[in-house]
Amino acid sequence: MYRRPWRKYGDLSIGGICQQGSFAHTLYMYVNTVLGKSIKATEAGTLEELLRQVQREFGFKAQTWNLLKHIAQSSLVARIIAKDGKSYLLKSLFIPEERQHFIVKSEQLLAQEGVKLARPISTVNGDPFMIYNQMPYVLYEWIDGKPGVLRNRSAFTALIQVMARFHKRSSRVVYPDDVTVYGHLHWEKEYRERIHSMKRWSLANASPKSPQKHMLRHFLPFFEEMAERALKELMKSDYENYINGHVAAKSLIHGDYHQKNLINRKGEWILIDFEDVRYDFPSKDMLRLYGMYTRRHPFDAKTFNGMMEAYYSKHPLPAGAKHLMLTDFLFPHIVERTLRKKDYVHMSPEMLEHRLQQEKRKAMYVSSILSDKQRH
Repeated sequence: MYRRPWRKYGDLSIGGICQQGSFAHTLYMYVNTVLGKSIKATEAGTLEELLRQVQREFGFKAQTWNLLKHIAQSSLVARIIAKDGKSYLLKSLFIPEERQHFIVKSEQLLAQEGVKLARPISTVNGDPFMIYNQMPYVLYEWIDGKPGVLRNRSAFTALIQVMARFHKRSSRVVYPDDVTVYGHLHWEKEYRERIHSMKRWSLANASPKSPQKHMLRHFLPFFEEMAERALKELMKSDYENYINGHVAAKSLIHGDYHQKNLINRKGEWILIDFEDVRYDFPSKDMLRLYGMYTRRHPFDAKTFNGMMEAYYSKHPLPAGAKHLMLTDFLFPHIVERTLRKKDYVHMSPEMLEHRLQQEKRKAMYVSSILSDKQRH
């Protein structure tokens, strides 16, 4: 991901751009030598200009600046400590202003509804973010604390309940007319595209050479069958009524809800990183967290049922919405993503088999629940 031009050019590349003793020079040497990553001297100079603008637009003087993540034209995350001792997080995702406006407004409105999250800070002119080199940059309050850990069922259930409260409160959010609201791809289209994706992968790997691909080929017929059944369940569900707001109040989802995006601050869970926020069904967030949990824990019905009960205790849903929840859990989203993103390349055969087995057990259990409901 990173090259190291400083090893080739040494301090010669600094002259005239990063004067020794300047912020840019310090940043350049820190990132390249201490972090073991690489930025060019010109980039360091650009980052110094960025910091100057941040100080002007947000009205504070910086004491220290730590670059946490920087991928050119993709993302920038930095921690800034002001001279008054306050800490901030500066973030840019290099996305269009329209999308960034929706994210920040979502965070502001959710905070007003009582959702605990890292709050975005407006500029001195009252703007939700600043523009630098035609890209939006957002300043957040820094959250001190420890990220969540899915050690056991109790820890998992606690984060499910935090999620449920967030979803419930999000149903009260009302956006002003100048905000473009984002939603998820229609599920029928999503399901059909992902079924096609699995079939396409299977055809392209008809003669697997690696043990991982051979294992996936063995499991895929089952998951393709479950995907087709989920599509049939979707077609007869209340999905259309839900997305039109007739079954239950529509809710926002976080979009990347997992334990590392929750910070425990003095016993209180704080949500961070809303870059994938959108309107969709709660199952999307549940699937994300459940998938993280079953990476290290085997599937069991007690945990699955406990997850649903914990969620509904904080965010009750009608029968039609619960059926839709099960339908989305039946669809092999995690398996399809593993194929599409080629995640299996980085897994040992043992790890891959574990994950596929857990997904299969989950699908079989959900399928049995749906069949029981149909019989009654």
